[in-house]
Amino acid sequence: MKRLILSALLIAAIASLAQASIFVPAWRGDAGSTYQEWFFSTDDNPVVADMYNNAYGTPMAQIGGAFPFTTWYNDLNGAQGVWKTGDMIQLDIYNTPNTAIGTHKDIVVQAVYMPLNDAGLLAQISYQTSSEQGTVAAPVYSEILSNGYTYSRWEINLEPNPDFESIFILPPACNIYVDSMAVDTICVPEPATMALFGIAGLLLRRKK
Repeated sequence: MKRLILSALLIAAIASLAQASIFVPAWRGDAGSTYQEWFFSTDDNPVVADMYNNAYGTPMAQIGGAFPFTTWYNDLNGAQGVWKTGDMIQLDIYNTPNTAIGTHKDIVVQAVYMPLNDAGLLAQISYQTSSEQGTVAAPVYSEILSNGYTYSRWEINLEPNPDFESIFILPPACNIYVDSMAVDTICVPEPATMALFGIAGLLLRRKK
């Protein structure tokens, strides 16, 4: 059973997962938002997200590296579907084409993973767009689960909103075992709101 469950429909199936680990952004499903989650239940590589709601494009994951440093496990320490990589896992996320000045993108990344040898070592998340790249070293929340895996959540803010970003989970040591990942994004303000701002501006200019 996957350890990262972000859909309310699946919460009842994982009573052993600490409630603090279940995080659903309040804006999930709102206009301008996207959601994608990978369970890695097969060794497909690259792989489309198992669950997603993204009107702008199909979210994909690419597991980097070569055997034996990168390999897939059907079951590892009670987690079904785990990728071990000594390189990285890249998630490609498409966004709204609204990249106007004054917009920004809020991103929430969640992962369940097992660092090599030391559960206290936390993974890092990096990101790249057509004009920006960076690393988010520290998660905003993290906990060690009962099966030895670690759950972490990171937050990223990009200004202005990019139409596309790649997100990478990086090993804290030589290798990382990744059970599942999820990414929520939202463009603020969303396109309809920006259109209303434009109409309001025209009306003000006409009154003057």
